[in-house]
Amino acid sequence: KRKVVDFVRLLQGDRVGLVAFAGEAFLETPLTYDYGAFLSFLQLLNPDLIPIQGTNIESALTTSIQALLNRTGEGVGASTSS
Repeated sequence: KRKVVDFVRLLQGDRVGLVAFAGEAFLETPLTYDYGAFLSFLQLLNPDLIPIQGTNIESALTTSIQALLNRTGEGVGASTSS
């Protein structure tokens, strides 16, 4: 958690999101510019919050990609110019 906090404090104008995972993944915070809210959710995160234990990295990646795709209805790497 400390490394994530240090990283977020370096950001300026970038959105962050949080996906918690073990045996399954959950989007804890969607992409946001609100670093304070993100850090609050990060501090509340603990292993007991995930009902199924394990290391399902596939679920974490799928959830993360879905959060990116849903951010504005664009695909990853999609051009925003007209």
